[in-house]
Amino acid sequence: MIKNSEFVSILKRMMIGKVVITATVIFSFFGVIIGIGHAMHTDTEISGEWKEILLLMLGALIGAFGKVIDHWFTDTEKDKKLIDKITSISGHGEGCECNTCIKQINKL
Repeated sequence: MIKNSEFVSILKRMMIGKVVITATVIFSFFGVIIGIGHAMHTDTEISGEWKEILLLMLGALIGAFGKVIDHWFTDTEKDKKLIDKITSISGHGEGCECNTCIKQINKL
């Protein structure tokens, strides 16, 4: 039986990974935007190949940015089930190992 602390550690690892990926996408997106804006405002001459690369990166990051927004602002059934399982265990549900629950199990 998985204990409540194990669920919390799994949830923490999942959230850390999600936050790192989200931060990477957002910083990359704004980095490319700032780079393009800087080049436009300083009248820097950029070769055609670099323009294509920057625009391709911008297009890919716009798609990834949309996915990040969808991920954080839509509820997923998997996350709800995991949180329900954690709260049921911490609410003296199946798998609880507090002194009160252990005494009740030993009485049976």
